[in-house]
Amino acid sequence: GAYAYIFRRSNRLLQNIKLDILSNKEPFSFGIIETSILLGSINLLFLIFIFVQLMYLFGGEKTIAFHGYTYSQYARRGFFELIAVAVISFFIILLTEKFIFRKETGHTIQFKILSGLLIVLVILIMVSAFKRLLLYENAYGFTVLRLYSHLFIIWLAVIFILLLYKIFINRRENIFVLCTFISIIVFLIFINLANPDAFIANQNIKHYYKTDKLDVWYLIQLSEDAIPVTIKVLEIKDEHLRGEFAMGLNWKRENILEHRSYYNKWQSFNLSRTRAIQILESKSKKLKELSNSYMDYINSTNNNSYNLPCDSYY
Repeated sequence: GAYAYIFRRSNRLLQNIKLDILSNKEPFSFGIIETSILLGSINLLFLIFIFVQLMYLFGGEKTIAFHGYTYSQYARRGFFELIAVAVISFFIILLTEKFIFRKETGHTIQFKILSGLLIVLVILIMVSAFKRLLLYENAYGFTVLRLYSHLFIIWLAVIFILLLYKIFINRRENIFVLCTFISIIVFLIFINLANPDAFIANQNIKHYYKTDKLDVWYLIQLSEDAIPVTIKVLEIKDEHLRGEFAMGLNWKRENILEHRSYYNKWQSFNLSRTRAIQILESKSKKLKELSNSYMDYINSTNNNSYNLPCDSYY
Protein backbone atom coordinates (compact mmCIF):
# COMPACT_ATOMS: atom_id res chain seq x y z
CA GLY A 1 0.00 0.00 0.00
CA ALA A 2 2.79 2.45 0.86
CA TYR A 3 4.55 1.80 -2.47
CA ALA A 4 1.30 2.33 -4.37
CA TYR A 5 0.68 5.59 -2.52
CA ILE A 6 4.23 6.85 -3.27
CA PHE A 7 3.85 5.86 -6.95
CA ARG A 8 0.56 7.73 -7.30
CA ARG A 9 1.93 10.87 -5.61
CA SER A 10 5.11 10.78 -7.73
CA ASN A 11 3.14 10.32 -10.93
CA ARG A 12 0.82 13.22 -10.06
CA LEU A 13 3.82 15.45 -9.24
CA LEU A 14 5.49 14.66 -12.59
CA GLN A 15 2.29 15.47 -14.45
CA ASN A 16 2.03 18.83 -12.66
CA ILE A 17 5.66 19.66 -13.52
CA LYS A 18 5.03 18.71 -17.18
CA LEU A 19 1.96 20.96 -17.32
CA ASP A 20 3.91 23.85 -15.81
CA ILE A 21 6.68 23.45 -18.40
CA LEU A 22 4.19 23.32 -21.26
CA SER A 23 2.28 26.32 -19.98
CA ASN A 24 5.49 28.38 -19.79
CA LYS A 25 6.72 27.34 -23.23
CA GLU A 26 7.08 30.23 -25.69
CA PRO A 27 4.95 29.83 -28.86
CA PHE A 28 6.86 29.32 -32.10
CA SER A 29 7.38 32.52 -34.09
CA PHE A 30 9.56 33.94 -36.87
CA GLY A 31 11.93 36.72 -35.97
CA ILE A 32 11.37 40.17 -37.46
CA ILE A 33 14.85 40.23 -39.03
CA GLU A 34 14.49 36.79 -40.66
CA THR A 35 11.02 37.62 -42.01
CA SER A 36 12.19 41.00 -43.33
CA ILE A 37 15.07 39.30 -45.17
CA LEU A 38 12.69 36.70 -46.66
CA LEU A 39 10.04 39.18 -47.82
CA GLY A 40 12.66 41.71 -48.92
CA SER A 41 14.38 39.08 -51.08
CA ILE A 42 11.09 38.02 -52.69
CA ASN A 43 10.14 41.65 -53.34
CA LEU A 44 13.52 42.30 -54.93
CA LEU A 45 13.16 39.17 -57.08
CA PHE A 46 9.68 40.22 -58.23
CA LEU A 47 10.84 43.79 -58.94
CA ILE A 48 13.72 42.51 -61.08
CA PHE A 49 11.35 40.09 -62.84
CA ILE A 50 8.82 42.85 -63.60
CA PHE A 51 11.54 45.27 -64.73
CA VAL A 52 13.23 42.74 -67.02
CA GLN A 53 9.89 41.45 -68.34
CA LEU A 54 8.22 44.89 -68.55
CA MET A 55 7.85 44.73 -72.33
CA TYR A 56 6.73 41.11 -72.15
CA LEU A 57 4.20 41.75 -69.38
CA PHE A 58 2.65 44.95 -70.74
CA GLY A 59 3.84 45.11 -74.36
CA GLY A 60 0.62 43.73 -75.83
CA GLU A 61 0.52 43.36 -79.61
CA LYS A 62 4.12 44.58 -79.99
CA THR A 63 5.34 41.71 -77.80
CA ILE A 64 3.22 39.20 -79.71
CA ALA A 65 4.68 40.38 -83.03
CA PHE A 66 8.28 40.55 -81.73
CA HIS A 67 8.36 37.11 -80.06
CA GLY A 68 6.14 35.34 -82.57
CA TYR A 69 3.53 34.29 -80.01
CA THR A 70 -0.05 33.57 -80.87
CA TYR A 71 -2.72 35.45 -78.90
CA SER A 72 -3.63 32.15 -77.25
CA GLN A 73 -0.05 31.43 -76.13
CA TYR A 74 0.43 34.98 -74.85
CA ALA A 75 -2.80 34.90 -72.81
CA ARG A 76 -2.28 31.38 -71.45
CA ARG A 77 1.31 32.03 -70.36
CA GLY A 78 0.24 35.19 -68.59
CA PHE A 79 -2.60 33.44 -66.80
CA PHE A 80 -0.55 30.48 -65.57
CA GLU A 81 2.35 32.72 -64.56
CA LEU A 82 -0.15 34.70 -62.50
CA ILE A 83 -1.47 31.53 -60.83
CA ALA A 84 2.06 30.41 -59.90
CA VAL A 85 3.06 33.82 -58.53
CA ALA A 86 -0.23 34.29 -56.66
CA VAL A 87 -0.16 30.87 -54.96
CA ILE A 88 3.49 31.19 -53.86
CA SER A 89 3.04 34.76 -52.63
CA PHE A 90 -0.23 34.04 -50.85
CA PHE A 91 1.14 31.17 -48.76
CA ILE A 92 4.40 32.97 -47.97
CA ILE A 93 2.53 36.05 -46.73
CA LEU A 94 -0.08 34.00 -44.87
CA LEU A 95 2.49 31.81 -43.09
CA THR A 96 4.82 34.66 -42.16
CA GLU A 97 1.84 36.74 -41.00
CA LYS A 98 0.67 33.88 -38.79
CA PHE A 99 4.01 33.04 -37.18
CA ILE A 100 5.91 36.34 -37.14
CA PHE A 101 6.42 37.97 -33.77
CA ARG A 102 3.91 40.76 -33.31
CA LYS A 103 3.10 43.32 -30.67
CA GLU A 104 -0.25 43.45 -28.95
CA THR A 105 -1.18 46.43 -31.14
CA GLY A 106 -0.39 44.54 -34.35
CA HIS A 107 2.41 43.91 -36.85
CA THR A 108 5.55 45.98 -37.10
CA ILE A 109 5.75 48.71 -39.73
CA GLN A 110 8.53 46.79 -41.54
CA PHE A 111 6.32 43.74 -42.02
CA LYS A 112 3.37 45.84 -43.17
CA ILE A 113 5.47 47.64 -45.79
CA LEU A 114 7.18 44.50 -47.13
CA SER A 115 4.03 42.37 -47.27
CA GLY A 116 2.04 45.28 -48.72
CA LEU A 117 4.65 45.79 -51.44
CA LEU A 118 4.56 42.08 -52.31
CA ILE A 119 0.76 42.18 -52.65
CA VAL A 120 1.01 45.28 -54.90
CA LEU A 121 3.53 43.47 -57.14
CA VAL A 122 1.23 40.45 -57.40
CA ILE A 123 -1.68 42.73 -58.35
CA LEU A 124 0.53 44.28 -61.07
CA ILE A 125 1.03 40.81 -62.55
CA MET A 126 -2.76 40.31 -62.32
CA VAL A 127 -3.26 43.49 -64.36
CA SER A 128 -0.85 42.10 -66.97
CA ALA A 129 -2.74 38.78 -67.17
CA PHE A 130 -6.08 40.64 -67.37
CA LYS A 131 -4.77 42.79 -70.22
CA ARG A 132 -3.53 39.74 -72.15
CA LEU A 133 -6.97 38.14 -71.96
CA LEU A 134 -8.49 41.37 -73.28
CA LEU A 135 -6.11 41.29 -76.26
CA TYR A 136 -7.09 37.68 -76.92
CA GLU A 137 -10.80 38.57 -76.79
CA ASN A 138 -10.36 41.64 -78.99
CA ALA A 139 -8.80 39.37 -81.61
CA TYR A 140 -11.08 36.31 -81.41
CA GLY A 141 -14.08 37.21 -79.27
CA PHE A 142 -15.35 35.95 -75.93
CA THR A 143 -15.78 32.37 -74.72
CA VAL A 144 -17.03 30.97 -71.42
CA LEU A 145 -13.49 29.98 -70.37
CA ARG A 146 -12.07 33.43 -71.17
CA LEU A 147 -14.84 35.18 -69.26
CA TYR A 148 -14.39 32.93 -66.21
CA SER A 149 -10.64 33.57 -66.34
CA HIS A 150 -11.36 37.32 -66.15
CA LEU A 151 -13.70 36.85 -63.20
CA PHE A 152 -11.20 34.56 -61.45
CA ILE A 153 -8.48 37.24 -61.69
CA ILE A 154 -10.86 39.81 -60.19
CA TRP A 155 -11.76 37.42 -57.36
CA LEU A 156 -8.08 36.69 -56.74
CA ALA A 157 -7.40 40.43 -56.45
CA VAL A 158 -10.20 40.68 -53.87
CA ILE A 159 -8.59 37.89 -51.80
CA PHE A 160 -5.23 39.67 -51.79
CA ILE A 161 -6.90 42.95 -50.78
CA LEU A 162 -8.60 41.09 -47.91
CA LEU A 163 -5.21 39.69 -46.90
CA LEU A 164 -3.72 43.19 -46.98
CA TYR A 165 -6.59 44.46 -44.82
CA LYS A 166 -6.02 41.59 -42.36
CA ILE A 167 -2.34 42.52 -42.00
CA PHE A 168 -2.85 46.26 -41.55
CA ILE A 169 -5.93 46.06 -39.30
CA ASN A 170 -4.60 43.02 -37.38
CA ARG A 171 -7.68 40.85 -37.91
CA ARG A 172 -7.80 37.24 -36.71
CA GLU A 173 -7.49 34.26 -39.09
CA ASN A 174 -11.12 33.21 -38.63
CA ILE A 175 -12.32 36.65 -39.81
CA PHE A 176 -10.16 36.35 -42.93
CA VAL A 177 -11.44 32.81 -43.61
CA LEU A 178 -15.03 33.99 -43.18
CA CYS A 179 -14.52 36.92 -45.57
CA THR A 180 -12.90 34.57 -48.12
CA PHE A 181 -15.84 32.17 -47.86
CA ILE A 182 -18.32 35.04 -48.30
CA SER A 183 -16.41 36.26 -51.37
CA ILE A 184 -16.67 32.77 -52.92
CA ILE A 185 -20.45 32.70 -52.29
CA VAL A 186 -20.86 36.20 -53.77
CA PHE A 187 -18.72 35.18 -56.76
CA LEU A 188 -20.88 32.11 -57.46
CA ILE A 189 -24.15 34.04 -56.99
CA PHE A 190 -22.93 36.74 -59.38
CA ILE A 191 -22.06 34.17 -62.06
CA ASN A 192 -25.52 32.62 -61.80
CA LEU A 193 -27.39 35.94 -61.84
CA ALA A 194 -25.28 37.74 -64.45
CA ASN A 195 -26.20 35.34 -67.31
CA PRO A 196 -22.67 34.85 -68.68
CA ASP A 197 -23.81 33.12 -71.90
CA ALA A 198 -25.96 36.11 -72.89
CA PHE A 199 -23.06 38.46 -72.08
CA ILE A 200 -20.67 36.39 -74.22
CA ALA A 201 -23.12 36.34 -77.13
CA ASN A 202 -23.64 40.10 -76.91
CA GLN A 203 -19.89 40.81 -76.84
CA ASN A 204 -19.25 38.53 -79.83
CA ILE A 205 -21.97 40.23 -81.88
CA LYS A 206 -20.42 43.62 -81.04
CA HIS A 207 -17.06 42.16 -82.04
CA TYR A 208 -18.56 41.15 -85.41
CA TYR A 209 -19.64 44.72 -86.19
CA LYS A 210 -16.07 45.88 -85.54
CA THR A 211 -14.19 43.10 -87.35
CA ASP A 212 -16.70 41.26 -89.60
CA LYS A 213 -15.64 38.05 -87.81
CA LEU A 214 -18.14 35.82 -86.01
CA ASP A 215 -17.97 32.21 -84.86
CA VAL A 216 -21.65 31.38 -85.35
CA TRP A 217 -21.20 27.75 -84.29
CA TYR A 218 -19.87 28.82 -80.92
CA LEU A 219 -22.93 31.03 -80.45
CA ILE A 220 -25.19 28.10 -81.34
CA GLN A 221 -23.67 25.83 -78.69
CA LEU A 222 -24.25 28.37 -75.91
CA SER A 223 -27.10 27.59 -73.53
CA GLU A 224 -30.72 28.68 -73.94
CA ASP A 225 -29.88 31.73 -71.79
CA ALA A 226 -28.12 33.22 -74.82
CA ILE A 227 -30.90 32.75 -77.41
CA PRO A 228 -32.63 36.13 -76.76
CA VAL A 229 -29.30 37.71 -77.76
CA THR A 230 -28.03 35.30 -80.44
CA ILE A 231 -31.29 35.60 -82.39
CA LYS A 232 -30.01 39.05 -83.45
CA VAL A 233 -27.54 37.29 -85.76
CA LEU A 234 -30.46 36.73 -88.15
CA GLU A 235 -30.32 40.48 -88.89
CA ILE A 236 -26.62 40.81 -89.76
CA LYS A 237 -25.59 41.82 -93.27
CA ASP A 238 -23.39 38.80 -94.09
CA GLU A 239 -25.70 36.45 -95.99
CA HIS A 240 -23.56 33.34 -95.59
CA LEU A 241 -23.02 33.80 -91.84
CA ARG A 242 -26.71 34.51 -91.43
CA GLY A 243 -27.65 31.35 -93.31
CA GLU A 244 -25.10 29.20 -91.50
CA PHE A 245 -26.35 30.48 -88.15
CA ALA A 246 -30.00 29.92 -89.12
CA MET A 247 -29.24 26.34 -90.15
CA GLY A 248 -27.52 25.56 -86.84
CA LEU A 249 -30.14 27.33 -84.74
CA ASN A 250 -32.94 25.56 -86.58
CA TRP A 251 -31.35 22.20 -85.75
CA LYS A 252 -31.07 23.33 -82.15
CA ARG A 253 -34.77 24.27 -82.20
CA GLU A 254 -35.71 20.84 -83.57
CA ASN A 255 -33.56 19.16 -80.93
CA ILE A 256 -35.29 21.09 -78.13
CA LEU A 257 -38.74 20.34 -79.56
CA GLU A 258 -37.87 16.65 -79.87
CA HIS A 259 -37.37 16.53 -76.09
CA ARG A 260 -40.20 18.92 -75.30
CA SER A 261 -42.27 16.29 -73.48
CA TYR A 262 -39.38 15.78 -71.06
CA TYR A 263 -38.81 19.52 -70.63
CA ASN A 264 -42.52 20.08 -69.93
CA LYS A 265 -42.34 18.02 -66.74
CA TRP A 266 -42.27 20.19 -63.64
CA GLN A 267 -39.02 18.56 -62.48
CA SER A 268 -37.29 19.74 -65.68
CA PHE A 269 -38.90 23.17 -65.91
CA ASN A 270 -36.47 25.92 -66.85
CA LEU A 271 -37.54 29.52 -67.38
CA SER A 272 -34.71 30.29 -69.81
CA ARG A 273 -35.53 27.24 -71.92
CA THR A 274 -39.25 28.12 -71.98
CA ARG A 275 -38.42 31.64 -73.13
CA ALA A 276 -35.99 30.30 -75.73
CA ILE A 277 -38.64 27.93 -77.15
CA GLN A 278 -41.07 30.84 -77.50
CA ILE A 279 -38.47 32.92 -79.37
CA LEU A 280 -37.45 30.04 -81.65
CA GLU A 281 -41.08 29.21 -82.46
CA SER A 282 -41.80 32.84 -83.33
CA LYS A 283 -38.80 32.81 -85.71
CA SER A 284 -39.30 29.27 -87.04
CA LYS A 285 -40.47 30.39 -90.50
CA LYS A 286 -37.49 32.68 -90.99
CA LEU A 287 -35.08 30.05 -89.64
CA LYS A 288 -36.37 27.46 -92.13
CA GLU A 289 -36.22 29.88 -95.07
CA LEU A 290 -32.66 31.00 -94.34
CA SER A 291 -31.59 27.44 -93.56
CA ASN A 292 -33.01 26.06 -96.83
CA SER A 293 -31.49 28.93 -98.78
CA TYR A 294 -28.10 28.24 -97.26
CA MET A 295 -28.34 24.50 -97.97
CA ASP A 296 -29.21 25.32 -101.60
CA TYR A 297 -26.11 27.50 -101.75
CA ILE A 298 -23.94 24.65 -100.41
CA ASN A 299 -25.42 22.19 -102.92
CA SER A 300 -25.02 24.64 -105.81
CA THR A 301 -21.32 25.07 -105.09
CA ASN A 302 -20.88 21.26 -105.01
CA ASN A 303 -19.14 21.58 -101.66
CA ASN A 304 -19.23 17.87 -100.81
CA SER A 305 -16.45 18.26 -98.25
CA TYR A 306 -18.51 20.65 -96.12
CA ASN A 307 -18.64 19.50 -92.52
CA LEU A 308 -21.53 20.33 -90.23
CA PRO A 309 -19.93 21.50 -86.98
CA CYS A 310 -23.16 21.24 -85.04
CA ASP A 311 -23.13 17.43 -85.38
CA SER A 312 -20.81 17.39 -82.38
CA TYR A 313 -22.93 19.77 -80.31
CA TYR A 314 -25.90 17.46 -79.77
